[in-house]
Amino acid sequence: MFQGQVLQRIISAVVILLLAFIPMLYGPPLLDILLFVIVGLLSFEWVSLYAKDRVPFTLAIAIPTVLALMSSLYISYDFAPFVFLLALLYVFLILKGSIQQKVWTFFGLLYIGCPLIALIWILTSVPQGLVLLFWIVAIVTSNDAGAYFIGSYIKGPRLWPVISPNKTWSGLVGGLFIGGLVGVLIPLVFSSYFGGTLWQFLLFSMIVSLLSVGGDLLESRIKRIWKVKDSGTLIPGHGGLLDRLDAYLIVLPGIVIFNLLFSKLFPFFSFSFLR
Repeated sequence: MFQGQVLQRIISAVVILLLAFIPMLYGPPLLDILLFVIVGLLSFEWVSLYAKDRVPFTLAIAIPTVLALMSSLYISYDFAPFVFLLALLYVFLILKGSIQQKVWTFFGLLYIGCPLIALIWILTSVPQGLVLLFWIVAIVTSNDAGAYFIGSYIKGPRLWPVISPNKTWSGLVGGLFIGGLVGVLIPLVFSSYFGGTLWQFLLFSMIVSLLSVGGDLLESRIKRIWKVKDSGTLIPGHGGLLDRLDAYLIVLPGIVIFNLLFSKLFPFFSFSFLR
């Protein structure tokens, strides 16, 4: 049973990576289609957590998110805050529903929209942005796999039972170790794309791994609030798309924030080490 679940998770992960990276490699219009699909699926899964009348709430998230993404991709990132402001006014002044539903809808807009804008920023504004994204995905995937396997084998004290009863401290440490190891090995193996030091790579890997854990715990907390095990059933072995992408919803904007806040103090976060 355990081996079957592992194989299912691996196959699903490989398929997702291929479906995601091919459009990113070739760019528009495949990238546009990928973004539309991701926004639609994530919005629907998010709204399904708290609303029976899903269509108006899904559209209230999906339409502004697509507008913000397309304006960021083809015009300027300056339009995104304006789009979010208009969405805020629409959600709270026009959209019909309870205050709770409106709050969760606008939070969902930020929770889904900001990481995708960060994704576009990485792909379009960072030298070798696709290489950076591949590195991030490798670290997050390794952290997740390390936490899953080591935590399942060693077990031990629970990390945060109230939020995620299956996560253990051994899984956290194992995930950080494997994520850090892979995060260091990739720049060493593909040295033609990287120009930093070993300690810089390790620091970046630890930051990405910790943000990944934070994203996982945040989504677990949200699911506990709404008393659901998975956000959906789209992906065999993983649940919904939110369950598969939860780490990236925190990692991607987190990396951009580090760049904006610390790149002058720590040039490493300007990603100038990418060749």
